[in-house]
Amino acid sequence: MRATYDSVRDVLTIILASTPVEESDEINHGVIVDYDKEGNIVSLEILDASQRVENPNSMEFNVNQSSFISKSRISDPSTFTANPVSAMTPRAL
Repeated sequence: MRATYDSVRDVLTIILASTPVEESDEINHGVIVDYDKEGNIVSLEILDASQRVENPNSMEFNVNQSSFISKSRISDPSTFTANPVSAMTPRAL
């Protein structure tokens, strides 16, 4: 999974899969969902992101797997790539 924010175009893109996009739907004004040929969501685009999200330059995400829980905050004015495996830290449940 990867997310990028283009501050020039003011577009936040969240890529969930690397499969080719077969179809795109604007599910709400300025919110576009891309699908692969099986109908799975490939990515989301949020247009005019600075008006729609609290802070498009910052993202907080949680990774929950078995006995590993990680909560991270990433703040970068350009782009970032989230790699949950490297971000995980063991914690007792």
